[in-house]
Amino acid sequence: MRDQTLLHITYGMYIVGTIDKKETNAFLVSSLVQVNSEPDIIAISVMKSNHSHDMIKNSLKFSASIISRGTPIGFIKKFGVDSGKNTDKLKDVSITVGQNGCPIVIDNVVSYFEADVMKVVDLQNNSVFIARVTNSHTLTDKKPLSYADYNEIISKGKYNDLDCII
Repeated sequence: MRDQTLLHITYGMYIVGTIDKKETNAFLVSSLVQVNSEPDIIAISVMKSNHSHDMIKNSLKFSASIISRGTPIGFIKKFGVDSGKNTDKLKDVSITVGQNGCPIVIDNVVSYFEADVMKVVDLQNNSVFIARVTNSHTLTDKKPLSYADYNEIISKGKYNDLDCII
């Protein structure tokens, strides 16, 4: 039986965008962490079965948008449930194109950054992409949505009357 201890580690909620050749995609991730400053270096863990995994591995670049509190649950599910293999997740979503060419989701986000992969660490089911932050921008002073908030809200159905995560 697995202990619940790892669920107490705090994370944020992010939409990661990437490009491979001319194909773009974006997906939901909670496993992103800053691992160095000066220079700013981050790491994300991506499941190998995720469509975007190979896109990042091939292009060696991605963007990450920090989701804000108050984001509609349907918006979050679009990036966390649907597969980019079958769905254009960026359709009807406000994006900008980053300096590194990756799509950056700007709807329902606090800020975003772009990153270039420096190293790929191969794990059993995932790869960890260690990347240097090359550009960043803050869009609002709203509070970021945490993974703990997200899990509590999803499990208890705590939505406001607009189906936004509160």
